[in-house]
Amino acid sequence: MLNNKYLTLYRQYRPKTFSEIKGQDHIVQTLKNIILSNKIGHAYLFCGPHGNGKTSTAKVFANTINCSHRDFNDLSPCLDCINNIDRNLDIIEIDAASNTGIDDIRELREKIKHLPSQSPYKIYIIDEVHMLSKGAFNALLKTLEEPPQHVIFILATTDPQKIPLTILSRVQRFNFKKMDCNILFNELKRIFENEKILASDEVIKLITKLGNGSFRDTLSIADQVAIYSANKAIEIKDVQEIFGITDVKNVIDLINLLNAHELKSALNLLKNLIYNGTNIDIFLNQIVETLKDYLFYLETKDATVLENTKIEDINLISLVKEKAYEYVDNFIDLIKNIKYSDMPLQTFEITLIKLSAIKAPNEVYKNTIENVKSPIFDINKLVNDDLETQTKENKQEVEEHNDFVYFENEEEINNELKSETKSNFDSNSYGIPSLSSVANDDAEENLETVNIDDLIKQTDEIILSENTAEFENSDIANDIITAEFDNTFDNLNTKATKTTITLDLNEVTAENKNSNLNIEHSEQENKFLNIKRSHVDFNDLVNCFLIRILTKKGTQEFKEDLTEVDKIKYADLTFRLLAKEFTDELAMLQNLKIVFSNSNFIIVSSEFEEKIEDINLNAYTIKFQKAIKKLFDRHMHVFGVTENEVENIKNWWHNNKATLQSMKPKLFEDLNPYYEVEQKEKIAWAKSTFGNIFKMKK
Repeated sequence: MLNNKYLTLYRQYRPKTFSEIKGQDHIVQTLKNIILSNKIGHAYLFCGPHGNGKTSTAKVFANTINCSHRDFNDLSPCLDCINNIDRNLDIIEIDAASNTGIDDIRELREKIKHLPSQSPYKIYIIDEVHMLSKGAFNALLKTLEEPPQHVIFILATTDPQKIPLTILSRVQRFNFKKMDCNILFNELKRIFENEKILASDEVIKLITKLGNGSFRDTLSIADQVAIYSANKAIEIKDVQEIFGITDVKNVIDLINLLNAHELKSALNLLKNLIYNGTNIDIFLNQIVETLKDYLFYLETKDATVLENTKIEDINLISLVKEKAYEYVDNFIDLIKNIKYSDMPLQTFEITLIKLSAIKAPNEVYKNTIENVKSPIFDINKLVNDDLETQTKENKQEVEEHNDFVYFENEEEINNELKSETKSNFDSNSYGIPSLSSVANDDAEENLETVNIDDLIKQTDEIILSENTAEFENSDIANDIITAEFDNTFDNLNTKATKTTITLDLNEVTAENKNSNLNIEHSEQENKFLNIKRSHVDFNDLVNCFLIRILTKKGTQEFKEDLTEVDKIKYADLTFRLLAKEFTDELAMLQNLKIVFSNSNFIIVSSEFEEKIEDINLNAYTIKFQKAIKKLFDRHMHVFGVTENEVENIKNWWHNNKATLQSMKPKLFEDLNPYYEVEQKEKIAWAKSTFGNIFKMKK
């Protein structure tokens, strides 16, 4: 029974002579020349990917050297030596993975003193040598450097970087490479013919592709598939079922669904594939390979460059080039991230959500929610309900705490004024008059009639929303100005030129006392509304980066670096701009890189020039600025730059150091007074709720 035991294909077809070693011609020829010239060294290192013949080549080399029956010019061992190689006492194979300790090496050092029993050399093949401990390597060092004349060491490893340099410097190194797919295909086809295994060329190509350049892995996969198919011909579907491979049609369908923004259908397709056994890692590789072939064909218009996809399948993909590049980048990132994820399917689905929202430069698409009855997504209704609830609560609070005293007519006001002549106001940390409790029970209550217009003039703004914490970071990611330019600014005059803006935005005329809450500035009030430019002025960019480098150096006037804070906020882009009114702005602001930001301006970059032009053209529109305020909690100048413009700034910086010494940075004008529509809305709401004349108790 033992004589009839089945040997797997990779064991049956292990090379026994130099002529049977495939795909490593550069190594085989060198070893042959070593034998022919009789320049046999004392130590060799075979390194390279697994399953490509390192150990087999070592055995062939050792057997050929030690074969005493061959002619001098014959580079093949005799049949007896081939059949008895595993019983040869002078060819010793050691597994370093299980003999890692210093005691094992000491035992080896004692044994090498003995002469070979019947061969010219005693040859030690140490496999997986990188597994030896540090002490074992140190014990082997002297023996490896000066072994007895009859001893040859052949070390084999897949990780040469783990071997100490002292060992590497004492051996001749041979680098094995991955097997070429054509060689694998021809060898596998020959083996299938010998074994009477029926398979088409398409099946053999798929098996060699799964082998990923490893001869042993390819034969193991072929063995498994052949057993699965029994005595029948191997079909493509058999390989796909065993290894969780999906048809290329499903890959193309997923790409087209994402391009058409059919997110629901794309998610359902993914779930069906995974539940039917598709391997996520292999599926992602299929997607990247298909997109790669698609881009190859788009750029070259040559079908011969296609490696994995047929031209008829390529023609089924409807995707613009810009989107294809975005898809490839995201899927490659997903391949890296999914290896470390505990929820691979959910990670995949989130990426699909992101990709389905990507819009081509000239594409008209709005991500709308239809037939949703839940009030969660009805933003307008939520705002109105919240406003109505807030009004009721405020009125109730006034009645309970008696902070405000309402008067029915002017006569009551005059009577009250006779007894109350003065009212003091406390200020909070923002300098805003606030309602406070009585500080001293014995003090007189001083009351004063206050007009809301007079009250508003005492402060720059009313802060009714939550405060945003800002912090500084000394580390600036992706620094555009490198450390070599720091000395340019050692003597730089950092005193900035600042323009003072005087603008009374709190003025509320009698005509709009009872107006609705939708108050906006006209074009005459906001001078920035007329600014339309596709590219940022070069001088403005230089000024921005001048401010940035001074901020990095920590000058007294420039300390505020909000880059890292804004990156955190930008990560919540989709959530912050959930409202339907920001659909266009959300698409415009996606997939940007924040270069630098402070309280007044932000620099963003993208590789797509069309996206940058859209941002610059809309940078000062009311709707875009409203989106910026929603995203970053402040209005500010938005400067979009392409990667080419970034390079131009760098080159200019190199060539104009003298000019930079005399430049004074200019502060950009604060945009908040021009776009604070929400502040006016709240003031109008306060007037409509409390009236123009009210009394405040200290």
